[in-house]
Amino acid sequence: FKLVLIVIKLVLHICKEAQGEHVSVSIGEKYSTWEPTKRELELLRHNPKRRKITANCTIGLRGLINLGNTCFMNCIVQALTHTPLLRDFFLSDRHKCEMQANSCLVCEMSQLFQEFYSGHRSPHIPFRLLHLVWTHARHLAGYEQQDAHEFLIAALDVLHRHCKGDDNGKKANNPNHCNCIIDQIFTGGLQSDVTCQVCHGVSTTIDPFWDISLDLPGSSTPFWPLSPGSDGNVNGESHPTGATTLTDCLRRFTRPEHLGSSAKIKCSGCHSYQESTKQLTMKRLPIVACFHLKRFEHSAKLRRKITTYVSFPLELDMTPFMASSHYFVFCRYLLFYHKQFLEYE
Repeated sequence: FKLVLIVIKLVLHICKEAQGEHVSVSIGEKYSTWEPTKRELELLRHNPKRRKITANCTIGLRGLINLGNTCFMNCIVQALTHTPLLRDFFLSDRHKCEMQANSCLVCEMSQLFQEFYSGHRSPHIPFRLLHLVWTHARHLAGYEQQDAHEFLIAALDVLHRHCKGDDNGKKANNPNHCNCIIDQIFTGGLQSDVTCQVCHGVSTTIDPFWDISLDLPGSSTPFWPLSPGSDGNVNGESHPTGATTLTDCLRRFTRPEHLGSSAKIKCSGCHSYQESTKQLTMKRLPIVACFHLKRFEHSAKLRRKITTYVSFPLELDMTPFMASSHYFVFCRYLLFYHKQFLEYE
C-alpha cells in the first residue's frame, strides 16, 4: 500500500469571499450548497423520523465493514463521503441517471451517502459498491490487496463517465469542457513551462489533473509515531531526524529541472534541438486537492519502501507553487497506511 493523503480544502482568494457562502468551482460558474424550500421545510417538520442536528451529533460518522482486504477502498470512501460539496450533491438528489441504475456507480454512491447520513450507527457493508467497482474497473477485481491511490483514480474516472446526465451542457466555445460534479470539485490545471537555454523562449502547456504525485526523500531509519501527540507531532514543532513536510514535497515537485543533452527538445524559436529547463506549477487549484505520496522506489533488482515521516500544516499557502494569483488553503486530512487510520480531523 502507498500512503495516500486526501487534502479537503476551501480555496480562498486574497479578495476573500465570505466563508460558508458560494464557492467558485469552474469557469465563470458558482456552486452553492443545497437549502430546502419552504415546502420541503414543512414536510421535514411533520416527519416523525426527523432528528435535530446538534454540536455533538454523530450523523455521518459510520464505519465500513472490510470485505476481505478492501481497506484500500474503505479509506477512500470515508474521504469521499466527508467531502462537503460531494455530500451536498448526492444528498440533494441532483443526479440524472442515463443508464440502468443497478450498473451506475453514481446511483450507488447516492445510496451510500443516504446510508451514511441516515443516523444509523452500525457499520455499513459496501458490497454493492465493491461489485460495481469490479465491474467497471476490472483491474481492481478480486480480494487481493490493492492500491488506495489507484482505487481513487479509478473511482473518479467511473463517476466522471457515469455523470454524463448531470452535465448541464458543455461550453459552446470549449466542447472539451465538462461541467459534471467530479470535474467541478476535483479537476485542477497543471502548467508546464519549458525554457530554451539558448534563446530563452518559453513553451507552456496546461493539463488537467485529479491528483499530484509527490516524491519523498529516502530514509534508512523507519519512524512510526504512536499517536499525533507523540514524537513528530503532526502540527507541532518537533520532527524526527529525516522527516519532511508537505511543503517540502511541493517545493521539490515545482523546482526547475534541467533537461540535458540526452533530453533535448526542438525549440520553436531556434528551430533546432536545444537543452532546456522544465518547471511545473499549478495553474488552477481544484476545490479538493489530492496529493499522492510516492512511498515506493524501484531499481533494477529492488523495490524499497520509503518510510520518511511527513508532517502537514493545518493551513497551507499555495502561492509559491502557483503559476499566478494567490491561494490560501484550509486543510483537513485523511491519512491512511495499511489497515489503520493514523489521523483524521
